[in-house]
Formats: sequence, C-alpha cells, structure tokens
Amino acid sequence: MEEYPLMFMNTPASLQYLTSAEMALMVWRCKYASTSHLYDTPRSFLGGNLRKFGCKEVLVVPIPRRIEALINDHILRIGGDLYSWIEFHADDRKFLDGSCAEEFCRYFKHLVVDFTGSIGFKASAENILNSGEFSDDVLNYEIACTFCLEDQVKRFWPSVENDARIKDVKFGHDTCYLLYWHGCMKSGNSINDAELAKILILHTVGSHGYNGTAFDYFYKMLPDHERESVFEFLISEAGYVYTALIFYSSSFHKLDRFQAERLFKRAAGWIFTFLFEEEYYFQFALRLWTRMGHLVLEDASISHRVIDALWEALHAGYEFNYIHDLMVEIWSDASDELKSYISDGYLTYGYDCGFS
Repeated sequence: MEEYPLMFMNTPASLQYLTSAEMALMVWRCKYASTSHLYDTPRSFLGGNLRKFGCKEVLVVPIPRRIEALINDHILRIGGDLYSWIEFHADDRKFLDGSCAEEFCRYFKHLVVDFTGSIGFKASAENILNSGEFSDDVLNYEIACTFCLEDQVKRFWPSVENDARIKDVKFGHDTCYLLYWHGCMKSGNSINDAELAKILILHTVGSHGYNGTAFDYFYKMLPDHERESVFEFLISEAGYVYTALIFYSSSFHKLDRFQAERLFKRAAGWIFTFLFEEEYYFQFALRLWTRMGHLVLEDASISHRVIDALWEALHAGYEFNYIHDLMVEIWSDASDELKSYISDGYLTYGYDCGFS
C-alpha cells in the first residue's frame, strides 16, 4: 500500500528521537520522586510542572548543551503523555488519588516509551502486569481487560472469576471491556461479533481519553466494507476532542490514501482545535501541518477555524513562539484572503506579524 503523509503518526521514530524521549521520561521520574510531596495528587504535580522546568535542574550530572536541548524539547511532550495516562485512568484507578501518590510512583516507573517515541499505553500496561510487583489480581485483571491483552486476561482470570468485585460488575462505559472479557472467559472463546465490536469501539472514545489498543482489537472484527464507516460515525458523533486521537490508531493507517485523506479533511478543524488546546501537542501539530496542511487550505471555513484556535491558544497564555512557528508554516501556502485573516489576528493581539 502506498504510504501517505499521516503514516508518520504511527511509524518508528529515529534512535535520537527515542533516546531523547526516554531521557525526558527519566527526568519526569526524578522530578516526581523529589517533589511529589509538595502536591496533593499526581495530576496536580503534572499540571504544575508541564511548562516550568528543564532537565538541568533535575540531572546532577552535566550533559552537553546540544543533548540538553534535545531532552528539553521532549519534556513538555512526554509530560503531556503522562497527563493523558492520568486522565485516562481518572475514574478507575485508585492510585491517582492524593492518598495513593506513592502507589502511582510505583506504576510510574513501569511506564515505557514505545516505538513512536511516545508513552505507549499498551506497552506500559504489559510492563506493569509483567513486573510482578502488584498483588491485587482484580486490578491486574481490569488493566488486562481495559487494554484487551488477551494472554494477560487468561492469566489472571482463574484467580478473579469468583471475586465479588468482578462478579457484581454492572454495565457502564468503564466496565464494558470487563463484561466482554467475562463472556469470553466463560465461553472459552473470543466473541467475534461485528455488531458487538461496533458498540465496544464507541466505548474506546470516552470522557477521559482514547483507548487505541482496544480500538484496534475490536476494529479487526469488522468486515472490510464496514471499516471506513466506523471512522465516519466517530467523526460525526464522538466530538472533536477524541476524534483527533482516533488518527493515532494503527487501524486508521490501514486505510488507503484516498480514504485517509478524505476522513482527515472532514475532521481537520476538530483535530487542530484539539491539538491547540494543550501546549504539549504543539510540536506534533507543527509536524502534522507540514504533511496535511494542504488539505485544510482547500476549505476557507476550516482554515479560519484553525487560525481562530491558534489565537485562542495565545489568549490562554501559551508561548508566542510556538504559535508563530505554526503561523509561518500556514502563511507559506495560504491564499491572499487567509493571509489577510492572519494579519488581522496579529494586529488584534498586538504582535508584529514578522512576514508579509
């Protein structure tokens, strides 16, 4: 299949990128170990530090400036990944409570950077379960079900099948995977049902994040002719926040170029609005624009929505340089009408456009 521009979202990163990301994660671990006592919860720790430190204040060993700059470039992005992990588990993981900050620290050390250079939810869950450090098999089983880790589900099922915390589970957004795997374990087989898969796919797009591992697992159950329609429906119904994250899915990258670009264009306004809401996504947004921005520029209303989202980010106090870098990219291919719209925005916010 021909590779298309969005493939970079789900392809192996360079060794330098991966090493810098690993170092950034190590810096976050050091920062948490030394300052977590100053914060009520892991969430407040991350929120209080996402834009306020570099590796030099954490690492006691001097490192070359070029390496330091590479690591610092990743600290904000990896911090965003950590925040996403916490938000994903906001309701169903006790270790996120203030009273369990030490428990979260134990999980923290098992989080891993995957082949894309981001914190991999699936790889981290596997690492947690394989560590043998956590004795609560019900919690381990819930993690295995949440990320559709079939071998791990089978591993923990014998020790939890008669536990009241499992037997008395009621259907809900956060329990649908548990109930699916209950059925599989009781029947002795995976339940390969396309209609059920559609329902479960909708539950991968939730109030606290996007479960790409589960999405890919259930997506494989769908017949080929229904696969694109799932993305169509999610774009229509899921809302802009998690529609953006769907495009991280490895399943999305199995669509052909025509399907992928058509779906991306339809959701582009939502995607960039989402990316601009959090500063730690800006580097990713810049990479995405250089590859897919031409699709946005084909539609004036979407282009205006993207520019408006950037100005809202500036109003929210984000770094001007991040926003300006994106504006430069947009300007290079913009129509005269869009250039005028951008210039008016600079004047409104009292900044020098810097290009003409």
